[in-house]
Amino acid sequence: MFSPGGFLVRAVLIGTAFLACHLLGLREYTTVMSGSAPGGDRLHAVHTVLGTAYALFYFGSTVAAPVLVIAAGLWWAAGWASRRAVR
Repeated sequence: MFSPGGFLVRAVLIGTAFLACHLLGLREYTTVMSGSAPGGDRLHAVHTVLGTAYALFYFGSTVAAPVLVIAAGLWWAAGWASRRAVR
């Protein structure tokens, strides 16, 4: 659950989810955050959900995923150093 590998898996999952959202074109729906509907259509609840999902995965991939990768590296290095000191 909590291990360097687990942190890396979570970072990859966040990045993959963001990539999927981006490839599906959900970036267009982030316009709902400024109060406008995508493409000039009427604003629907689904637009809000899609725009929010894209924004959450974007922030997750730019903030949370790098932190997870750095934490995994530091945790692995600390474990490596302690194993080496025991010898």
